[in-house]
Amino acid sequence: MQDELARLVSAWPTAGHTPAAVRLHVLRGLPDDGAPVHRPGGLLRYLLRDVPPAPDPGSMPGTTASRSVSEPSGPLRSPPPVQPTHRPP
Repeated sequence: MQDELARLVSAWPTAGHTPAAVRLHVLRGLPDDGAPVHRPGGLLRYLLRDVPPAPDPGSMPGTTASRSVSEPSGPLRSPPPVQPTHRPP
């Protein structure tokens, strides 16, 4: 799983995305209702498998070439707390 996730993550900077953009993409894909994530590796694999093309910083109005459009401009929401799952013995 680690090799596969490393390969998936490395495709994002190759496509022109910043680390902040990858982090934001993953955070947006997390459940926001407090639901526990039972297979975090599988969730990451799902979220990272399709790499969108990075937006061109100069193509959008109101942007400058010094700041990437992919980078978040505001605060990120915190991931939900991880709830332990109780399994009967």
